[in-house]
Amino acid sequence: MDVLVRGIDPAYIKEIDRRCELISAKLNRNYSRQEYLRNLIQNEVERSLFEFKQDQFDTAVKNLSITLERQTNMLQEYIDATHELVGTLSEK
Repeated sequence: MDVLVRGIDPAYIKEIDRRCELISAKLNRNYSRQEYLRNLIQNEVERSLFEFKQDQFDTAVKNLSITLERQTNMLQEYIDATHELVGTLSEK
């Protein structure tokens, strides 16, 4: 898909061109403004998607942590009740 952007400050275009020249030198091939902008857009979309996935993962870990804490508390209650029962039975 093609995207046309107008009204960009020439200073920004100069900076993009400068970066393209640096990348071209590092890659030892021509790195165009179009390629730079395409990669910039792709990286931004991927970064946003990564952040969304990271937030989802953090939420899942938090929920799992809460569940494990509840299960730990319930298990401790069971252990305490069992110790109390064993103590009561051993007294008789």
